[in-house]
Amino acid sequence: MNEYPLAMEEIVTWLHAKEQSLPDVGVKLRDMRERHDRMPAVAADFDAGFATGRINAWVSGEIDLEVLRSKDGENVFFGHVRVSKMDEPLLEEAYSDFVRIMVKHRA
Repeated sequence: MNEYPLAMEEIVTWLHAKEQSLPDVGVKLRDMRERHDRMPAVAADFDAGFATGRINAWVSGEIDLEVLRSKDGENVFFGHVRVSKMDEPLLEEAYSDFVRIMVKHRA
């Protein structure tokens, strides 16, 4: 039995589902990596031209979302949520903010 609220497959599926709408707003999912040791996690890197984003999601339900401005590396957004499932409104709100900031800094 899994001791964590999320499964790696759920996280990866959620990220791929979100990827489908990104080209419409000028954001691309560039890379996704899984880590299976210690606390399993997924790291996904995003690019919007003048902004770079990363979502780190652990099977524990901890999720960090951050956006850096490419020209100077300044952190322009950081969000952290803790969820027990990938369709929680709190996560959707944080993801919407993440994409909005990526788009704002893409040009």
